[in-house]
Amino acid sequence: TDVELACFENLWSEHCSYRSTRPLLRTLPTAGSEVLLGPGDDAAIVRFSDTCALAIGMESHNHPSYVDPYDGAATGVGGIVRDLVGDGRVTAATDLSRGGLLAALVKVAPGSDVTLAGDPLEELFAETYGRFLVAVGDESALAGVEHRIVGKVGGDRLTLRLKDGTVVIAPGELEAALTATTRRMRY
Repeated sequence: TDVELACFENLWSEHCSYRSTRPLLRTLPTAGSEVLLGPGDDAAIVRFSDTCALAIGMESHNHPSYVDPYDGAATGVGGIVRDLVGDGRVTAATDLSRGGLLAALVKVAPGSDVTLAGDPLEELFAETYGRFLVAVGDESALAGVEHRIVGKVGGDRLTLRLKDGTVVIAPGELEAALTATTRRMRY
């Protein structure tokens, strides 16, 4: 039935069964004349004949897209950023899931000039999975990737250009304020 097929697909999904199937998977052969590429970071490849082989790959990431599509999609964005970094197109990257954009700017780019078009509280503090702050030497490095430019990195202070005005903060002040605020939030 369709339900049985969905259950089988779910059980064979790396997301849902990796911990429970690891002991079982260890009992299977991983080397031999028919194993062209054994288990590892890439898909395993098994030979069926001289002209036919099967590549078997599983997803392996933090948010199971089968079970949790929203966060699974965010994890996919992480893969895009990973690929951009691997290609050398991005010089720095951090996610915004802990402290939002403001915390990321303090840690990665304290000397920046940023323009925020929306609600400053949401733009600066939203801890959404799948949002990243990346630095590139040239905007063309992000060709083909959905993105929004928020500003430029460089300088000796953080400048936030908001709808209602401009805020300029020295990096030391910003770090102290962020540390004090996050310390209070933990308790």
